[in-house]
Amino acid sequence: MRRRRRKGRRSRVRAAVIFGLTLVLIWRIWPLVVTAWNSAITGTIGSAMVVGAGVVAFVRMALRIERHRFLANDLEFIELSLRPRDYEIEAGDFRRGNPKENLYRKLFQLSLLEIFRNECAKCGRQDNGLDLDHFFISKKDGGSLLMKHRSGYFVNNAIPLCQSCNRSKSDRNFQDFFLPSEIQEILSRNAKMTKLINQRGLSDSLKIKRG
Repeated sequence: MRRRRRKGRRSRVRAAVIFGLTLVLIWRIWPLVVTAWNSAITGTIGSAMVVGAGVVAFVRMALRIERHRFLANDLEFIELSLRPRDYEIEAGDFRRGNPKENLYRKLFQLSLLEIFRNECAKCGRQDNGLDLDHFFISKKDGGSLLMKHRSGYFVNNAIPLCQSCNRSKSDRNFQDFFLPSEIQEILSRNAKMTKLINQRGLSDSLKIKRG
């Protein structure tokens, strides 16, 4: 009950801040709107359209940045979806070593290992060659180490496994491989990793050039 009340208060505060941000944006862009209107009246419609497009792009960018900031702060209230259709899955995401996974390894592998204390998520060993594996959406279902939810935020789908546990897990569903207590511990650490990823602001970094 207390958590729901806190969530309700956060939602009201978020709505108030967004409303205030919108008012500030209107105040800041009003001169541009006036300029566009005057240009249209005097016949320079092309100039007005350029200014108007710039205004729209600026507003969208500002609201998108604010939305991602709120998502990063409130990720503990976002329920982890286990359905692949809730994520944006691109062709080739299932392939090992694809550009998205290479980017993840470059930016977040060290942070992931730190959160998992350089231990295998299954057996806890540190001396058996840790590697990254898919957690809640497997490779055969199109899963990548990093999943983008259709709502716009990113979800960590990577866990460290030692060589033995990685071979044992293969493409099995995580609910068939891990014990319930192990899943709870992984989910707790996964939430920390997911929050870290979203705080980094990955939208621009994930504009990967595909050959």
